[in-house]
Amino acid sequence: MIDRMESPSITDGEKAPEFGEIGSVDRLKSNRNLGLRWAANIVYGILLMVLALLPSTVRVAELAISDWFAHAVAYGIQAALVFWASLPSLGQNRALAVGVLGAIGFGVLTEGLQLLQPGRSVEFKDLVANTIGAFLVCVIIAGVSRFGTGAKR
Repeated sequence: MIDRMESPSITDGEKAPEFGEIGSVDRLKSNRNLGLRWAANIVYGILLMVLALLPSTVRVAELAISDWFAHAVAYGIQAALVFWASLPSLGQNRALAVGVLGAIGFGVLTEGLQLLQPGRSVEFKDLVANTIGAFLVCVIIAGVSRFGTGAKR
């Protein structure tokens, strides 16, 4: 005798899932969004790398802000992008840690590569600014998200 498995039935109070709510379509969308997040991160990283390795005599733009502040903002943005890209797969706390560590690591890499570039030098204050910017942005992200979830309760 063959046992038949009954398919689940929908009662009056339940709703049938719409096409795309579950299954491979959503996974494809999710993978595409994840790919776009990492692509934005890579493009921004390339921009930072180019700016870090340009000869110091080349001025991309004259800004009325300090070099220290520019480093903090640039690597704060890098940390936010790494956080954003890794959030779906790691969760918030781990993504924040990866955001900070990723931006710091990238800052160390760009400063280290400046040793190979004539006319460029490694500056410890730039590394400190990179670290502070990355850390502060991730602290702000954590605070805003915790405040947001706390306000909904």
